[in-house]
Amino acid sequence: MRQVVKGFTLLELMVAIAVSSILMLVALGAFRSYHRMAMTLYSSYQRESSFLIDKMHSVQPYQRTTLSVGDSLRPMTIKKRPPCGERL
Repeated sequence: MRQVVKGFTLLELMVAIAVSSILMLVALGAFRSYHRMAMTLYSSYQRESSFLIDKMHSVQPYQRTTLSVGDSLRPMTIKKRPPCGERL
């Protein structure tokens, strides 16, 4: 009497491995481009924030300034608030 063997043949396993490796290569390519784009955006964000922090440290107290990249600081004077009880 012949026994029924359940399982996969060697050819079926090789095809499954080939298909999964092709899918993995496509996914790695997409991940690399996504990672490169994210790192580029992160570095530009770091550059911009360090520029703004440097400009904020150079501002005198009680001055309002416009902080935008590529624009020079234009100080605007702010009147000090009077103590409580006094009117403007």
